[in-house]
Amino acid sequence: SLGLLDVYNERSRQFLRTFLPCIITGALYDSFRFFLRPLIAGHIHVIGPYVVDRAWFGVGGGTLNEVFLAHHWAIADLVTGVAYLVYVAEYLVLAMVLFFRGVHVRAHTFTRGFLVVNVMGFVTYLLYPAAPPWYVTAHGFGPAQVDMPPSPAGGQRFDDLLGTHVFANAYGHSVEVFGALPSLHAAYPALAMLLVLATPALRWARWPVVGYALIMCFSAIYLQHHYVIDVLLGLVYAALTAAIVLRWERRR
Repeated sequence: SLGLLDVYNERSRQFLRTFLPCIITGALYDSFRFFLRPLIAGHIHVIGPYVVDRAWFGVGGGTLNEVFLAHHWAIADLVTGVAYLVYVAEYLVLAMVLFFRGVHVRAHTFTRGFLVVNVMGFVTYLLYPAAPPWYVTAHGFGPAQVDMPPSPAGGQRFDDLLGTHVFANAYGHSVEVFGALPSLHAAYPALAMLLVLATPALRWARWPVVGYALIMCFSAIYLQHHYVIDVLLGLVYAALTAAIVLRWERRR
């Protein structure tokens, strides 16, 4: 398919060049299945993130995740479920809108940002593999089992409400179970928001992307996939990435 894009015409070649960083990101993520588990076995952090999050952002002696585990609502399950399923699509659609409107330089900045923030996240996963909140709820604080299957966590309530298997299929087959820190679920919408705010051609999207970024930060915690500290680090990574790619664009 990439070969066909490259040889078809100049327009398709330009599309390939612009979105090649996203293709590389997908290849890197998929390659985790071949080497991630042996590299993180024996040094997965389970209790540390929980204790820090409870100390800094705890409510009633527990984490905010545990509050939402005990108190959740159907409308919140639906809203957060939808938000959690489209976080990659939102980012790529914005990049494609720019590309097809002829704003190729900024579209390329979007896709470079996608690669940069993912590489930063992937490196962190290798250096500090961290268990998500749902893992602690299901398996406790004992030594982590590297071959533990993934879970849709709170997303299962979305499936139960609609009678679907969307979350079970999407998050029940995740390549990395112990990639909670940072939250790339929060980083993508935050990065999209920062780049949109710096892009006059996407002025119409400013309020929607701000709202979506806020909903996504809440969703990551509400659905038991991330602690508050995971979300905050994801926001830091998004800000660093935006600064890097925008400076890269200006220098070029």
